[in-house]
Amino acid sequence: MKDFKEKPDLQTAKSFVEKWGYLWNAGMFIFNLKTMLAAFEKHLPKVYDGLLEIEKVIGAPEEKKVLKHEYATMESMSIDYGVIEKLQKNQIVVLPADIGWSDVGSWAALKDILSTGEIGGNIVVGCQHIGLDTSNFLFYGYGGRLFATVGLDNIIIVDTPDVTLVCPKGRAQDVKEIIEKLQKEGKEHYL
Repeated sequence: MKDFKEKPDLQTAKSFVEKWGYLWNAGMFIFNLKTMLAAFEKHLPKVYDGLLEIEKVIGAPEEKKVLKHEYATMESMSIDYGVIEKLQKNQIVVLPADIGWSDVGSWAALKDILSTGEIGGNIVVGCQHIGLDTSNFLFYGYGGRLFATVGLDNIIIVDTPDVTLVCPKGRAQDVKEIIEKLQKEGKEHYL
């Protein structure tokens, strides 16, 4: 590998595309744990220290408490900027591959991934569903709760113990606006 550039500016990205001599990072990394921890220790030492604290309590009663505390104190830095860009050229290899990729950063993307080969596009996880004229759904719930629907299409329902989200698949990205609204209204306990 000659160089690794995370999110180049528009001008640089255009020159990369025009020259066709570059590979685009899809955010997939394969690494040995020992090697990656050493990279964190060198380039993101506070994150490394937090990981060591979390490791000490895995499986212990205080695991959730320590995880929450350590995660809140860690620097918010992507692995691309924090580690990969800082590695020596001989420490990283780029392999061109066509292995498929989807950004599972939304409920809509999750529905697309889970729906492979499903009849009618309905996906039911962690709950039950009975419906009439209902298609292209993602039902994601907890505790086996029953959802009954009539005449709905392309809807995502996510049911948690204290919040239920219902939205059209095409508006799933707007959930971040709901999160911002909850924060502004002092309802962070629902997040």
